[in-house]
Amino acid sequence: MPRPVSPVIPMGRAKILLVGDSREELAELALHLEGLGVEVKATPAGGVTAGPSRGPNIQNIQNIPDTPDGPDTRDAALAILASHRPEINGTALIERLRSVAGNGDLPVIVLRKDHNNLSGLPVQDIEQGRLDILAGPLTPLLLRGRVRAFLELHRARQAAAWRGPGGDGTSGTWEDTFNAITDIITIQDTDMRIVRANLAAGLLFGLAPEALIGRRCYELFRDTTEPCAGCPGTRTFLDHTRHVAEITHHKLGKTLLVSASPLYDGGGRFVGLVHTAKDISEQKKMEQQFRQAQKMEAMGTLAGGIAHDFNNILAAIIGFGDLAVADLPPGSRAGEDLNEVLAAADRAKTLVKQILSFSRQVERDQQPILIHLIVKEALKLLRASIPTTIEIRSEIDTDCGPVMADPTQIHQVLMNLCTNAYHAMADGGILAVGLKKGQNIPVDPLGRLGLPSSACVVLEVSDTGCGMDQNTVERIFDPYFTTKAEGKGTGLGLAMVHGIVVSHHGRITVDSEPGRGSTFRVYLPRLATGVTRTAMEKNEPCPTGDERILVVDDEKPVVRVTSLSLQNLGYRVVSFSSSEEAVAEFRSRPDDFDLIITDMAMPRMSGAQLTREVLLIRPDMPIILCTGYSESINDERARELGIRKFLLKPVVRKTLATAVRAVLDEGKKV
Repeated sequence: MPRPVSPVIPMGRAKILLVGDSREELAELALHLEGLGVEVKATPAGGVTAGPSRGPNIQNIQNIPDTPDGPDTRDAALAILASHRPEINGTALIERLRSVAGNGDLPVIVLRKDHNNLSGLPVQDIEQGRLDILAGPLTPLLLRGRVRAFLELHRARQAAAWRGPGGDGTSGTWEDTFNAITDIITIQDTDMRIVRANLAAGLLFGLAPEALIGRRCYELFRDTTEPCAGCPGTRTFLDHTRHVAEITHHKLGKTLLVSASPLYDGGGRFVGLVHTAKDISEQKKMEQQFRQAQKMEAMGTLAGGIAHDFNNILAAIIGFGDLAVADLPPGSRAGEDLNEVLAAADRAKTLVKQILSFSRQVERDQQPILIHLIVKEALKLLRASIPTTIEIRSEIDTDCGPVMADPTQIHQVLMNLCTNAYHAMADGGILAVGLKKGQNIPVDPLGRLGLPSSACVVLEVSDTGCGMDQNTVERIFDPYFTTKAEGKGTGLGLAMVHGIVVSHHGRITVDSEPGRGSTFRVYLPRLATGVTRTAMEKNEPCPTGDERILVVDDEKPVVRVTSLSLQNLGYRVVSFSSSEEAVAEFRSRPDDFDLIITDMAMPRMSGAQLTREVLLIRPDMPIILCTGYSESINDERARELGIRKFLLKPVVRKTLATAVRAVLDEGKKV
């Protein structure tokens, strides 16, 4: 007698109860459980009201109810107990959790700080598979592994309950194997009707496997009246051979690798097919991220290739511009125009540095800066690039104080946030930028940043655009996540912004609602009072001298501008555009030079080779190495070669003058 078919299996997300001593610990545990597709319910130990929690996927239980009738706790698959307080009775709390969940066999994972604090726990439950204890340092990988194991056990028990005490009339190794396979498998007759389905197929649709029998494949998967386009099953019915296809299932939100293999009876007659579907959504996502990473790798290679030549061009522009400004009277119109040219050239100089920094992950130098100067400069640039349909409003506190930061990266953060803001206002709107003092950096509810409570500077960027829902807000800083149309964005901008802010020991928050715009706030630690000036504001004269300097660079404009700059500072200069000729000159009179300034990438003899030749002739010779970009040289490598100073082109006049004076004075002290 056939058993009645259960029409629907109540398969929602598995529910996990979290009990801990503090909201921060609960939020951290919930963060570890992200991506497992579970619903997390959290409460402090002892049933103390804690208020709403802001961690991911957490809905707070105000108190653990005395009766197991609350919707928040019923039908839980697992409980995690992370209370370390000695006054909490572990056994009593576990029994209460099971009572609240309406399940006397509710599995419980107990977290303890060490192996010596296991008293008060029903250790006998371990033998019965109802209790697990994790003692010592907790890693997300370990916790997720244990949780997955208990969830699989929970699903297996659910499946057994759905089949009922009488089973499904079949038994044996074949049936067990069929249901143990995690891929979705159906056996179909020649009319594409399902005659058998494994447990994974039932779980996918929230139905008992028996409920799928008699339904056509395309009716079930696509809710259509004809086979799917590109379905391998239709081709298998035609030629009786195996076919495979990759199909995107929009209804399920998955990408499936689907295969269809012919099935024959004992007499060799074709009677149907075996249809399998493997969920490869995560694999496809990883492939996409890998392609994006390859693009970034290619961008880094391209940036490295053009950086040397590009920076040599900028070196001539900036160098000759500096010389021209120095020859003009203060306040002249031509001088002001040239300063704008130099400012634009400096922004161009940072462009390659930004690409190299992100794609190669080059370390950046942080220094005390007055951030309002960077904000004002960025706003001037934005006004020229943002459509006039967008009104820019700014409220900048010029006394907000200094921060320790990389000015280029702060400029990058502001430009990225403002660009995203105006993209959200396709029909126009208001872009507001604010800068002010803050008393404290807000506490991260997940405890990820470990930030001290300290005075801060708050940079705020808001728009009146389309806004975002909560699901989008939660993913907005994920790498490769974007709300823009294909080809309009990489999904890396806000991930990069987040990384920059964290590297500055700061925090970024976002408030947004659909139709009400978005507000991003960047909190950066404010330095103690007393640091009030930056290199951007200093207008001290360049240091001078009368020493003899040998300049070597294969770019003649760079040789000329470097020589003129040094001569204007009082130095006596001999220059060469050939490194081999320069070494020959130095070999003929090594004691006639006090310093050598050389390029790195030069034909026939590089700057590194020149350095070795020079130091063999005169080991104490001070050398400054300049380069547009080279993967083969950095500060550490330069020191190993015996180079006193390493500068990245284009080198502005004041930087060059300061470095020359410092190296020469250091040599006199030795």
